[in-house]
This record gives sequence, C-alpha cells and structure tokens, in this order.
Amino acid sequence: MVTKKIIVNKNDEPTLIAEKLIDTEADTVIFSIPRFSRLGESSSNFKLIKREAEVLDKQVLIESVDEEVLTHAAAAGIEAINPFLEQRRQRVSDIRMDGPRPPRSNPEPIEVDEEPEPEEEAPEEVEEAMPIPVRVSRRSKSATPAQEPEVIHPEPVEVVIGPGVAFEETTEVADAEEEEEKAEWERGEPIRPVRRRRFRGSFSRGFSRRHLILGISIIALAGFIYLGVAVLPRAEATIVTTKEPWTFAQPVTVDNTATEVNSAEKTIPGQVFIKREATTMKFPATGKKFVERKATGELTIYNEHSSKSQPLVVNTRFQTPSGQIYRLKSGVVVPGAKVENGQIAASSITVTVIADEAGPTYNVGPVPRLSIPGFAGDEKFNDFYGELKAGATGGFVGESQVPTEKDLSTAKLQSANTAEQTLRRQLDEQIPEGFTVLDGATKFTIFKQAIDASVDNQNNFTILTEAQLSTLAFREADIRSLAEAQLAAAKETRYMVWSDKLDYGALRVDNPAAGKMIVPVEYIATLAQEIDTERLSESLMGKSEEELRSIILSLPGAQNARVSLWPFWVRTVPNDTDRIEITLE
Repeated sequence: MVTKKIIVNKNDEPTLIAEKLIDTEADTVIFSIPRFSRLGESSSNFKLIKREAEVLDKQVLIESVDEEVLTHAAAAGIEAINPFLEQRRQRVSDIRMDGPRPPRSNPEPIEVDEEPEPEEEAPEEVEEAMPIPVRVSRRSKSATPAQEPEVIHPEPVEVVIGPGVAFEETTEVADAEEEEEKAEWERGEPIRPVRRRRFRGSFSRGFSRRHLILGISIIALAGFIYLGVAVLPRAEATIVTTKEPWTFAQPVTVDNTATEVNSAEKTIPGQVFIKREATTMKFPATGKKFVERKATGELTIYNEHSSKSQPLVVNTRFQTPSGQIYRLKSGVVVPGAKVENGQIAASSITVTVIADEAGPTYNVGPVPRLSIPGFAGDEKFNDFYGELKAGATGGFVGESQVPTEKDLSTAKLQSANTAEQTLRRQLDEQIPEGFTVLDGATKFTIFKQAIDASVDNQNNFTILTEAQLSTLAFREADIRSLAEAQLAAAKETRYMVWSDKLDYGALRVDNPAAGKMIVPVEYIATLAQEIDTERLSESLMGKSEEELRSIILSLPGAQNARVSLWPFWVRTVPNDTDRIEITLE
C-alpha cells in the first residue's frame, strides 16, 4: 500500500484538491493544509473531497494546525490530526569528535507532493544564543486505524562548529526517547511540541532606533561640515579705481562706401535708406460758380483687324449707337491682334475719354460698342471699336462747388505733410536696429502734386502727391570704436572706459542719397586703469584677509578696496576662482 502526502496552498479550491486526488496513484493520501486555507471556510469542501475518495476507493487524512480545518474535516467524516501534537521533540543528545558516523538505516520515506506556498509571517522569537550544529532525527506519526503511520528518517544533519567537534544524536538516546514518546502516545498524553528557534543576524541583534538616529546625525553633521568647508566659503572684493576724464571732439566722416572703421582717416561706414510713394487725398471745395463740365469715362479699345498695331491721335472720336461723341484725351497706340490657330484674337487697351459737349446728357451707363467715325468706309471700321464698361460721369452745366485758391494751397500743404509722415513711418520700419539717424541727415522731396479741380458727389476735389524720403544712417558702436582707437593711440597705459557720453553738432545734408556726410562728434569718457580680474583672482587663492587687501591696494589704479570672507569662520580665500568675486567701482 502506497502512502503520499500532498501539500495544499492557502488559495487552492476544493475542485483542485479533488483533481490532485484523482491524479495520484497512492492508496492513502495525506493532505497537509496550512492555516487560513480556503478549505477551512466550510464543511462542504471536505465532503466533496471525501465523496471523491470513496468513489476512487482511497483513504484520505487531513493534517493541519488550523482548528477550523480540523473541525470541518471531522464534521465531514475525514480523520484529521494536528502534526505538532504528533511529533516528538527535537533534542541535542551528544557531542562527538570528527570521525566515521555509525550507519543508520532509513525506512522508505513517504512520497510528498510539494507545491510552493507563500510564506506566513510568524511571530518573531529571538534567542540570544549561538546556533549549535546538531544531528537530528525526525519522525512523524499518523494515527490511522487501518495502518500504522510510517516513520520518516531524513539524512542526519551535521554541522561542525570547531576543529574536530560536532553534535549528533546517539542511537541509544534516540531509542530511549522513542520508547518514552511511545509510552506517552499509548497513554493518550499529547507530545510536547518542538520549540523552534529563529535567529537574527548579528546586524539585527545590534541594531536599534538609537543607532539609526545616531547614524543619521553623523551623516547630517558630515554634510554640514562639507558645506561649511567646501561649498559655502566665498571671498568678495570691491575695488575703487582711480578715474580721469578724456575727450574726443573731431568731425567724423560717414561714408556708405566704407566697409570698416578707419581710425587714421576718421571714417566710419554708413548706409543709405530711401522710401518713395504716391498718395491721393480728397479735400472739400468751398467756392461756388457757374460751370460747364464735360463727362469723362474709361474706354477700352479693341483691335480685331490684324496683328499690326494702330496709332490713334488725341481727340480721336468714338460714337455711341445714339450718336454721342467721346474723344481721346491723349494719343494712344492700339496693340496688334493675336493670331491663334489661324484665328484672330482681339487685343485691347484702356484709355480716358471726355465727352464732346458739357452737360448731364453725356452721363451714360455702360456702352458695349462705340465705333470710330474716322474709319467709316474702311474695313477697319468694323474691326476697331471701343467699350465704356463703367459708362461716363461728371457732365454738368450750372452752379457748382469749386476749390478756391486757399483750398488748393491747403490741400497741397496737408497732402505733403501727410506724405512725409507716412514715409517716415515706413522708413523707420525699414532701418535695422542699432543704426542711428541724426536730425538733418534726412531729406524729403516732392516730385509732383497734381490737382483735379472737378468735384465728386460729395463736392470734394482730388490731389495726387508723389514724394520721396531719404536718409543716411550709421552705427554709434562704430563711433565708440573710433574713439577707443584714438584713446589707445594717445595713451601708453591700458585704460578701460568706465562711462561715456556722445554728442553731435549741427548737421545739414543736402543729399543723403549721395551716401556721404560729415558729422561733428564730441565723445566724453571717464577712464579707469585696466585691471585683469581673472588673473587677480588666481593670485588671491589661499591668502588671508589682510594679504588680500594688501595685494589689491598695491595694484596700479586701485584707490581703495573693501574685502570680506564669508561665512564668518572662513579665514583664507578659497582655492577656487569661481568662489572669488571681484567688483570694480
């Protein structure tokens, strides 16, 4: 008869236990169930296991330390035992020297089907004792009426703790213990459970909250010491330098053909900016008089005759189907027609025409075709014609609003001012950042002002102004570069410009577009002797505060100095130039 022990996990379902029972070939199966197993929730789980065992003609035993499991198993009619009450105590019985061990026979062990089970967290018990290696024999019993439980004798465990010394359990003592345990079993007395010892490592035995706090305090103290010694220390020095004035007052030539600053010729590069535009403005006519005004319109002339162009002189007549005559205000050349795939495609040009007579009768709407009476009787008569797409307007006879001389002069002045402001705004947007435009370096020029004295429906007349704005600009940085070059040539000692001021004299440029002008320049600077702060920082490393002050005051051009070391416990300048700050005043 084969007996097999199956280890059950906490979360195993009853159906899974039944499948394990079916899969095993053993006649007797011991299920080892841990505490808090799901099987211990109800007696029906064990009834399912018992029913399967009866069907398979197998004997089932339950082994657990959980009282709930034992109770439900017993209620289902399955024999259940607590293994701790069935084991004999583990003892250390003898000490022997190194040598051959007496042979011991091991009976055939019970087959155990083990599955990994999550470890339970057991209460921690610590005994301050050195673990002693022992040779232990274990035996488990199963009180099954049908058969005597088999005894498991695992291989003896031997651990040597010193040269030639080991612990083992002798056969005689083991037999005596077996007899004593057997007597207890027959008397029905529970066998005392084996006391399990759990040892901590040396670190856990010696570690405590006090040690933790002490360790953190030491680390924090070391951090503060590092900050105080390596991070926080700084040295600061403020040097008051000796100042002296210097002036450069000479004319400077700005030339748009120059590419760089020329100190010898006192020339700097310049750049010309030009903006030109035509603007149309309307102004009210305040005068009145009897007028005869002819209608005007825009006429499109077509050529469907040939690929040759056709000139038409001023006052060439164009006639509407109703007999109204409109004349060209200026001569024009009508382009030749295009020939495409043997077909003539008409060409066209648009011109202004004026009515032959004054009056509103010539105010007409769109006229699709106007003939040229001058071509009558010629084949060109049908091939050249005109079209008033928007009609003709403005014809009038009677009293009307007209611009006075004052209206005209006001219109000219205001239109010029408006054009100049518009061009200045556009020119300012065109000039790049960094360029300077001086007063007097810009010129506004009016090329044309054309007035149309005829008034519209709102009695306004029109003025067309065509104007240009030009300027010559330069960079002030080039002026300073020229002045500094003059300074370097005038003084042997190297100086730095502490502060400066630029002024320009009166300037008038007749033609900025020509790209050349002479600018009166007055450059006033405050100088201080140059001090190499990087080199000075390197020489100050590791010096005391007194030495720091002494080195600084020995420098040429140093009038006074203020030095400080921080924090208060620092006594020398840090050996790091990044922690040395030098300020010049």
